[in-house]
Amino acid sequence: MDIDTVELRVCFDNTSLDYSQLVPAAIGWDELIGTDLDSCVVIFAQTSAKLLVTPPETLMFVRFDITPTPTQCFIHCDSLKYDILSAGTVPALFIPEMLFSVNITTDCGCSLYVDASIEASPYSGNWTGGEIYDIAVPEIASGNAGERFVFTGWSDGDSIAQRQIIIISDTALIAYYTHQTAAGIFNPQELGIPNPPVGTYWLHIDDTLSASAGSPDIENRSYCSGFDGAGAMPMGTTDTTSIPGANAGAVFWKWDNMIPLAISSPYGTPTPAGTVWCKPDEEIAISVDSIEYIDSDNRHLCIGWSGTGGIVPTEGDETSTTVTVSATASVDWLWLDQHRLTLSATGAGDAPISLIGAEWYFGDSIAGIACDAQGTASD
Repeated sequence: MDIDTVELRVCFDNTSLDYSQLVPAAIGWDELIGTDLDSCVVIFAQTSAKLLVTPPETLMFVRFDITPTPTQCFIHCDSLKYDILSAGTVPALFIPEMLFSVNITTDCGCSLYVDASIEASPYSGNWTGGEIYDIAVPEIASGNAGERFVFTGWSDGDSIAQRQIIIISDTALIAYYTHQTAAGIFNPQELGIPNPPVGTYWLHIDDTLSASAGSPDIENRSYCSGFDGAGAMPMGTTDTTSIPGANAGAVFWKWDNMIPLAISSPYGTPTPAGTVWCKPDEEIAISVDSIEYIDSDNRHLCIGWSGTGGIVPTEGDETSTTVTVSATASVDWLWLDQHRLTLSATGAGDAPISLIGAEWYFGDSIAGIACDAQGTASD
């Protein structure tokens, strides 16, 4: 049901009941007031927004004094399932003031607090029935280096680390925690764009943190050569890695200088062009257009390339290839000029005339031509 206002009138032997103490339950009341009247105690609760309540649900804790009795008592409404929208009588259990055994344990072994006093776990004590006690455990508890414990809830279903309880019987509570380990990402040289960024990340036992250095850093002409490990992480020679949540560990990205490969060509559009920055022994694909026309009868023809420095292979006659760069190197695309030879004849009638060989010739080359020797008479 949805409620936003509750008013309870509690009576006991007409004038024998006095209001003593009022504590909200998990419901977030904006206003919670107890008032003593001549014949009863009025409890009023109100909230600005309607609250969804599923019976049986605790609305509040109320402490009363039975005035004619020298021993202080409290009322506990056991298994309250009465319709709060109607008036009537609700059976209540009256328990005289007495001591109950209380045991509180944190499953990670961290300390806890009882009425603001720090106590070791497990805690045992005898508490007065009907009294309100403050208990608390840390939201996050430290463990060994690189590990921590995060509070997840109480054994009675409550999820608030700091809470108030009223004891009406012997009670045992356990504060549950989940174990986490630290995964550290460090980048001492401040190069590249590490992902995730530099910092500490807490992992559950089944988690895995994937990390990359963000290599290469072209602007600073650097590449990641691997990482140093700490804790359970070994060193590595890659620019990516994974950190398991089962063990604490950290990576420290390492960076080295890249190698320049200078590519030049007097003609065409080489890919890539200019200076390319490479990692050692990196394979680089290079290419260029094979022909560049000057006009319809003249053109430049690429006849291959030549390499110098730390490059393998060092030359080739193709216009597209892959080279491996191990040190500073260069590539020059090689070109020769070609010219078109066009033949025509006059006075030969229908005698065929043809080239022996290609249509395009390199400069200073010899072209073979042929013409049918048989002529044709004309009028």
